[in-house]
Amino acid sequence: MTKFDKNLILSKNPWLADVIILQESASTQGDAKSGNANSLFLTDHQTAAYGRFGREYFTPSQGGIYMSANLGPIDRENPVQYTLLAAAALVSAIEKLTQKKPRIKWVNDIYLDGKKMAGILAESNASAIILGIGFNFSINEFPGELADRATSLFKDETASISASSLVAEIWSEFDRLRASADYLKLYKAHCFVLGQSVSFSQNNKEYQGVASDLTEHGELVVDCTDGIQRILNSGEISLMK
Repeated sequence: MTKFDKNLILSKNPWLADVIILQESASTQGDAKSGNANSLFLTDHQTAAYGRFGREYFTPSQGGIYMSANLGPIDRENPVQYTLLAAAALVSAIEKLTQKKPRIKWVNDIYLDGKKMAGILAESNASAIILGIGFNFSINEFPGELADRATSLFKDETASISASSLVAEIWSEFDRLRASADYLKLYKAHCFVLGQSVSFSQNNKEYQGVASDLTEHGELVVDCTDGIQRILNSGEISLMK
């Protein structure tokens, strides 16, 4: 089990009320849903992890960082795009602590050297926003087809930072960017799909076009080949070769 330093994470993030480190979790999203506001649930081993649309994803017994924060109720006076905020915080933290250059695939995936490294899942209920991050920190081997599509921050190399220092920096950047509202600018600067040809499905129809911009709410603007500009606020896109 990865040894996470609770005191380090809390000292860097006084806004957090508690950090609950679990030896194993079915899903930190589920843990956070029953937790208190501003509490962070953290583990390196999940047994029933899920991402967007309820999809399962690969979570080995070591080398990953899986965490979910209960952020309390929605602030309707100051709405935040939490998926975009978390993505911006993650890439900012990595760039502060390492020489790596992560990029963002709209809307919730973090890539390194052309392969997926992390994913983000934001969920809400009547009482709280639950924000989860699944992160490949030092996984060296991936099964089957994932070998060509997934990577780690430190793959086949010794980690230059601790997992705890990265966790602490991610949530510190999260809080800083949340307060400044600069996260969309940072997200946009790291979003590698802008200017690229993409395809997507909308209302059971397939479309192609160029991803030209992001709106102030983080929606993807696509100039489609049929001459119509479409705005995507959710869903998935594929890059066209």
